[in-house]
Amino acid sequence: MAQVKKQQNRTIYCLSGHDDCVRERERAQLYEDLQASHRELEAKARALEESQQQLQQAIAKQEETNAELRKIGRMKSDFIGIASHELRTPLTFLLGALEYLGESLPGRIDEDEQSLLDYAMQGSQRLSTIVENMLDIIRFEADGFHPQRESVSLYPFLTHIHANLKGVLKERGLTLILGGREQWTELSVDPAMVCRALEDVIGNAVKYTESGGRISLCGRLRSRASLMEDAEQIRLFRPGFPEDGGWDGDFFEVCVTDNGVGIPRQELPHIFERFYTVGKLDEHSSGDKFLGKGAGLGLALVKRIVQGHDGLSWAASPGSREETALENPGSSFHLLFPYQQTPPPPVVSTVEGHRSRLLVIDDEPAIRRFIHILLCKDYDLELAEGGADGLAKARAFNPDLILLDLSMPGMDGFEVCEKLKADPQTCAIPVVMFTAMSRRHERERGEAVGAVDYITKPFSPRELMQRIGQLLNKHCRAAKSSTAD
Repeated sequence: MAQVKKQQNRTIYCLSGHDDCVRERERAQLYEDLQASHRELEAKARALEESQQQLQQAIAKQEETNAELRKIGRMKSDFIGIASHELRTPLTFLLGALEYLGESLPGRIDEDEQSLLDYAMQGSQRLSTIVENMLDIIRFEADGFHPQRESVSLYPFLTHIHANLKGVLKERGLTLILGGREQWTELSVDPAMVCRALEDVIGNAVKYTESGGRISLCGRLRSRASLMEDAEQIRLFRPGFPEDGGWDGDFFEVCVTDNGVGIPRQELPHIFERFYTVGKLDEHSSGDKFLGKGAGLGLALVKRIVQGHDGLSWAASPGSREETALENPGSSFHLLFPYQQTPPPPVVSTVEGHRSRLLVIDDEPAIRRFIHILLCKDYDLELAEGGADGLAKARAFNPDLILLDLSMPGMDGFEVCEKLKADPQTCAIPVVMFTAMSRRHERERGEAVGAVDYITKPFSPRELMQRIGQLLNKHCRAAKSSTAD
């Protein structure tokens, strides 16, 4: 019996020792697990610290990149201003002088000399168009496009474009049909920019229509419901249409249709992209040569102008000759503008019995001389060669209107205008800025210092005289109204 108890005690002791061993191993394993977790946490902490350092470095690098981009943006803006002034200023008196000679010399020069004058005018206009397209594309990308809206009819623009194309239309036997005046209602648009868009679209049709071909323009009102008829075609150029919104209400559509060579199907969705039509060097043209490719800026500019008016542009074509087996598959371009009925503009009366006095402040001698030739027959003129000279002559001459160049050394047009408006003797004189830049913030700054209007270089003599007459009439009416009150 005693022996059995001894064996039982030995068994209990062994079991107790075994439990202690198990617990010891568990404690050891737990310690190892804790050590591993600690090492893992330390590794994660180091990785997190490295990530934070990398993030700080990335943020610092991004800030450097943003600062560099801002610097590049300022450089681009400065380039626009410098290039605008340097290119547009000589174009102003080049185009103006040629237009003036073209109107005054017929009958005094022979046929060959007249042809040379016509070629010079065509080349200058082509150069002006290229320069304007390049600068406007850059300006729109830098500052955006903010239309200066007026209520205008499109029909006079179309007749002006038709007149400018008479030479090439006659030479190539092309027919350009505008439709009746009643088709072209008044729209609230930026007149200069919409005219540019129409010129580019019609010029494109001229290039891609063979001799003897036909180009037609039509205008019509469209509702959202009628636009849905063309939704599939529009989505090639605006994939979100019409779900992207903004297509309620009425619209006015300008459609330019030709029976030209057509547009290849794979190229059609890309024709409004910048530089798309660059092509080969031997396919380029400096004029309206059939199939001659330009710099690929015209239709890109059209798209930006129409979008800036909250509209859209698209094109349609069955395809190229090879794709359709048609001799003249043709194409159509559509420009869509929001439409609202507007009251007719007031009739501008003329100022009679008074020879108005104009002061021209410009640092360019050629511009001063050019304006003097254009205006001296109709106005009393005083010319100033800079800001200080202009301020002195404004007080002494007491003009009815001041034409002031924006970019001048020493004292720019903004400062001159500000000083004019701060002087009781000259504060009531309307000031018009001559500018080669015409960017939005410059217009806003000009308005802030008191400028009443902008005339953008290059300008035509006819445009200059028309704008001056309108501004003088407006100022005269305002002065009479003030006196009556």
